[in-house]
Amino acid sequence: MKLRLTLLLVLALSAGACQRGRLSPVVNNSPTATPQANASPKTVLAAAEKVGKKAESERLAAKRKRLAAARRARSRSLASASLEAGRQMLRDSLDESALKAFREAVRLNSRSAEAWLGIAYVCERSGNVKDAIVAFKEAKKLWGM
Repeated sequence: MKLRLTLLLVLALSAGACQRGRLSPVVNNSPTATPQANASPKTVLAAAEKVGKKAESERLAAKRKRLAAARRARSRSLASASLEAGRQMLRDSLDESALKAFREAVRLNSRSAEAWLGIAYVCERSGNVKDAIVAFKEAKKLWGM
């Protein structure tokens, strides 16, 4: 709404609705009145569109940031749930299901050392030593060891 009013005011000023001779001496001497009075309507419209596009792009950028933060939070929450499901399946000796749950946790949050350690444990327990070593090294790297 403010942008429309500003555009209308600028257009009225630039179209000659308020000529320099008709304005009060205070307005005539103001530094902001002179450039607008001399500007063509196309220049004024282009400047107004540029301001509008910048404001729109800033609004969209802020919205993208909020959405990305929400996605990260949701992903961490789902990763935590998958990790806990994997732990429960290990307690119940369901190795294949636990491995799937741990891999899902890693897919959702690749920086989860606990999920990588769960993969390493299940792989080692099932005899897949090569994958167990890879997963353990990843967990060790994430823990900073």
